[in-house]
Amino acid sequence: MGDTKKTSGLVLGRFMPVHKGHVYLIEFARHFVDELTLAVVNFQAGPFPGELRRKWLRELFPDIRVLPVRSLTTSGWQPDSQLYDLWARSLLKRLPSPPDYLFASEAYGWKLAETLGARFVPVDPQRSIVPASSAAIRSDPMQNWEFLPNCVRPHFLRRICIFGPESTGKSTLARNLADHFRTVAVPEYARTHIGARKDHLDPDDIPVFAFGQIASEDALARLANRVMFCDTDPITTSIWSDWLYGSCPESVKRLAEERSYDLYLLTDVDVPWIEDPQRYLPTERKSFFDRCQRELESRKRPYVVISGDWDKRLADAVAATEQIIKLPAGPLLSAQQRLAGQDPALAGRQFQPALAALNFSSPYSSHCEQPSALVDSNHEHAQQHEPAEQRIVGSGHSTGGHSRPNNSTVVPLESGGSG
Repeated sequence: MGDTKKTSGLVLGRFMPVHKGHVYLIEFARHFVDELTLAVVNFQAGPFPGELRRKWLRELFPDIRVLPVRSLTTSGWQPDSQLYDLWARSLLKRLPSPPDYLFASEAYGWKLAETLGARFVPVDPQRSIVPASSAAIRSDPMQNWEFLPNCVRPHFLRRICIFGPESTGKSTLARNLADHFRTVAVPEYARTHIGARKDHLDPDDIPVFAFGQIASEDALARLANRVMFCDTDPITTSIWSDWLYGSCPESVKRLAEERSYDLYLLTDVDVPWIEDPQRYLPTERKSFFDRCQRELESRKRPYVVISGDWDKRLADAVAATEQIIKLPAGPLLSAQQRLAGQDPALAGRQFQPALAALNFSSPYSSHCEQPSALVDSNHEHAQQHEPAEQRIVGSGHSTGGHSRPNNSTVVPLESGGSG
């Protein structure tokens, strides 16, 4: 800035969720001043806990100070001079020094900057540079996917599990669905592990299969485009453990209860058995299918049965996936809540008539209303193939870059209230 004194700036917001408009605002501000602070407004209730929002910002901007600040309202800014005074006093208690500049896209910035004794710098108030809106993302994250940073995307990602007995085309179906939706498929980690070992299995392998599958899934989640297809899950691993060894480790049982998906595609056994060195049950596929179905129903997990020839299986799976993607956002939950089967967006939902023959089971009994909008600080089927080699044991970062460093520091988070 041509001045010997270091300049300081402030960006205040809810970041519900963080989007690329926020990234532009913060990048603008960090290049304008020497030291920048991000103040994240906490809320006692809301779809995104304060710790989660701060985690996103710390990952995107690891060298910028991130502070939680307590909300003084339950919604957006109010045109009330007394409220601005309260906000200013609250912020000044938290900041290391009064800011020289306040950066925002909202009109409240003028009055708040004046109350803080700072100069207001408006950034993209018309949202014409980065047309992103947290309210629009909350309403329809799938249609606004391009505005979500990679670290935020797993929170909204739809996860679909390909589930069922051996030699029913699961791996091929997962790959073909990923090709169709231009996204990623998570391969079965047990198969990878066994192929690398080239020796016999033992019960100690079961937790490795289960946790390896989840590790692979979470590692690939940021690369996915709206939906991700997972070739098996911890329930499958627990079934195989019972089948092979007569018991299942407690850690895998817990994982099977905690981890869930937006939809399970349960593959039927009405296709030919294909020999493979890593397959065990050529005559027991129907019994295994029945066990898979009972496990889903006992947990009230949403699923469709995928049957018929290969073309029909892919067509039905595509149709089911499209309906999951098109479901309204509903109440926004954390990825952990959705993965634990707590997403009410599936409540009472039925597939369109074209899928009436599919067996859809929903675990949810009510569809909650979407939270009211909050003011932001910124704004061809794939080619079908016969199923390839499959399975034996069903086990089942890119962050915002910065062009220059500065002298800002990361401060430890206070325990404070949630956002």
